[in-house]
Amino acid sequence: MRVVAGLTAARAVRLRAQAPAPSVYVGPLTGIEKGLEDRRFDPVAYTIDLYAAAPRRLRFQARTRSDADAWQKTLRSKLIELVGGFPADRQPLRPITVETRSFPGYSREKVVFDSRPGVSVLAYLLLPEKARRPAATM
Repeated sequence: MRVVAGLTAARAVRLRAQAPAPSVYVGPLTGIEKGLEDRRFDPVAYTIDLYAAAPRRLRFQARTRSDADAWQKTLRSKLIELVGGFPADRQPLRPITVETRSFPGYSREKVVFDSRPGVSVLAYLLLPEKARRPAATM
């Protein structure tokens, strides 16, 4: 019995020695503890709490097709409002291909374009080798 206990204790010591040391925070608040007990510095936790507390005014509760259509129209309108709407005038996309790579069965183009003034987008265009051109895209 003592042998088993000794082996178990030795194994526990070895496992503790292998475990990574707990990370120690080093930053602008190192050494300052008084007055910060009730403070939270985690923006992810804050965002999750906001999401959990947010009312679900536009949750899907339709029972009929017409209810679903009305919900979709309302949701689309709210989403457009939240992203800042669409530009009044069409702007030039100014697309450029910054890289082209070949893979088995297709090629990939890395493209940059402007979605609105001051906002550029990185996109991938995947082109199957055997597709008839012009080909449909999404």
